[in-house]
Amino acid sequence: MKKSDRFDGFTVNVFLDEDGEYLAHFVELPNVSAFGESPEEALTELATAWEGVKASYKKHGEKVPLHRRERNTAVNSTCESTGGCTVHWRLRRQGREYP
Repeated sequence: MKKSDRFDGFTVNVFLDEDGEYLAHFVELPNVSAFGESPEEALTELATAWEGVKASYKKHGEKVPLHRRERNTAVNSTCESTGGCTVHWRLRRQGREYP
């Protein structure tokens, strides 16, 4: 895992929700999520949330969840590498997904 990977190897999905806000969340830990007015803002907020989650685990003497599989360094046409993590971009409006 690279030190520049702000999401510790976890895969992140970014969606445009029905209210026009972007939601970023971990695929492997879907309860860790954040909103923003842009994809970049959602990712920044997710990074802040992730730091808080890790701090909470440490504060309570629990192990921080680790990514269980080796990251695939190849990025396909539906993915974009951002800040060392693999980010999947999807636009979803009214139940329909757009690649």
